[in-house]
Amino acid sequence: EGKWEPWNGTVSQELYGSKRLPKDEGSYYLTTDYTLNKDATIKDAVVNLDLAGYTVSSSKSYVYAFNDNGKLNITDSSSEKTGKILCTNRIENDTTYNGRIIYVIAGRTTANINMYGGTLGEAENSGNTSNLINLNNGTFNMYGGTIKHDMNNAANIGDAVKVGYSAASANLNVYGGNIEGAVSITSAGAKVSISNDAKVGVYNESGKSFGIYSTLTTVSNIQCTN
Repeated sequence: EGKWEPWNGTVSQELYGSKRLPKDEGSYYLTTDYTLNKDATIKDAVVNLDLAGYTVSSSKSYVYAFNDNGKLNITDSSSEKTGKILCTNRIENDTTYNGRIIYVIAGRTTANINMYGGTLGEAENSGNTSNLINLNNGTFNMYGGTIKHDMNNAANIGDAVKVGYSAASANLNVYGGNIEGAVSITSAGAKVSISNDAKVGVYNESGKSFGIYSTLTTVSNIQCTN
């Protein structure tokens, strides 16, 4: 992983001319809370990101997009495990734009995301209606942490994780951690695997349960193991 470099809004502004998360090859740890004003696209690079107990907020269409050979490893080294990436929607010229955290561009089969800690979710009263994780292609491995989609908010009609796009292949492997919200499978090439003590789904205050569902006529791509 090499040397870990400090990262915050000031560092990003100096390097990129905007406040975003790191997108270039390297290992970075957050040193403060801050709000993004620009998204980041990872291409041909491995980015190690330690949330270090801090919170990053965004109202952009996505926090991270992935192009060919983009890889992201998310951790949270804080003892309290309070590191978060939170999204919300925004309104510009009377048009509402929905926030996402992860967006893998369709056709980018080599994109890879590994989550070891932290929380990916929405800001309070976000009004977000999109999927937190749009995994059109590529692979998302979850080893720890939480993906939390607030289904008590009536405005939230998206999913915690959407896996697949058209006939594309995509893989969601949940080895640990919690996904609090729905996981949707939207293509025949999409696969979801849940193992060990991982938890997927939530029962919310209005009495509705949310787990894994598919838009396909037949489902043969869900695997659960101990």
